Amino acid sequence: MDTKKDIIQRVFAHLKSKGLVHTQKNLAEKINSSSPNVSRAMKGDEEYLTDSLLLRINEAFDNIFNEEWLLSGEGEMLNDQPKAEKQTPVASFGYDYKLKDFFKDYYSYLDHKEIEGNLLEKQISELTEDEMAKIANTMKLDYRDFSYGIEIVSKSPRTGKLVPVYNTHAAAGNGIVSLDGEREGWVNIGDLLKDSEGSLYVYGNSMIPGYPPGCLIGIRPLNESFIEPGNVYVVETESNRYVKRLYYNKDSSALICLSDNHIKHTDGPMNGEYMYPPFEISFSDIRLIYKVTGVIKRNSISFKSY
Repeated sequence: MDTKKDIIQRVFAHLKSKGLVHTQKNLAEKINSSSPNVSRAMKGDEEYLTDSLLLRINEAFDNIFNEEWLLSGEGEMLNDQPKAEKQTPVASFGYDYKLKDFFKDYYSYLDHKEIEGNLLEKQISELTEDEMAKIANTMKLDYRDFSYGIEIVSKSPRTGKLVPVYNTHAAAGNGIVSLDGEREGWVNIGDLLKDSEGSLYVYGNSMIPGYPPGCLIGIRPLNESFIEPGNVYVVETESNRYVKRLYYNKDSSALICLSDNHIKHTDGPMNGEYMYPPFEISFSDIRLIYKVTGVIKRNSISFKSY
């Protein structure tokens, strides 16, 4: 039986696959709600994810969804849907994978062996919605993102790897980013950032000129037990995440975070001081480090990879 969170994510995925909506903002507009409220509902917040909301969505799209399924998670998702239809492929794909190979290419950081063997051997074009929901649940992946990712990857020409783009934000000037947001979509990076597991946009001015606001950086979890001093990483602590150039401090008890922007204050009490001074993060405060694998700058055909 589907949970309410599963239900709204499958509803959104279906509407998106049919071209009826493209973003959560589109969905909010269709039901006369706000984007933040819809976003909270998509994340399973029970204060916003109510039966009333699900029924409003259904009404906005001519009641195409089975009301019993919407409210209880039981039965078929769509009205007048033959039971046999559930066992047919959810889409027609031109770029097919076995599921196990799809995970190796696009979710290499996950242990896909937790998935049932018979599913791993299936072509992704043969997966039903129920099977995709089961896989997403097993691997603790967002169903909507997982299913949409399969569709995008499958329809892509063999021109290069696709990676997710995270819905990130940065406090202006200090290089803080958030990877907690949902993925905005997928981007075909070709061979430019081929070693990336994901990508995000950079905002703020602390890392210019190399990483100007709006540029896209490729990232992957750091698998090594050391950093290469002077390279750029995303550092995650309990409360923040920073895009910085990293060095070890003198006794190797912490990392020194340097900004590329060396502009200084020209007046006031901080006159002559760096606007983005270096700071240290002790190893005990670091949760994760992501290696920046490259950058693609907006309005530019140039790129840099590592």
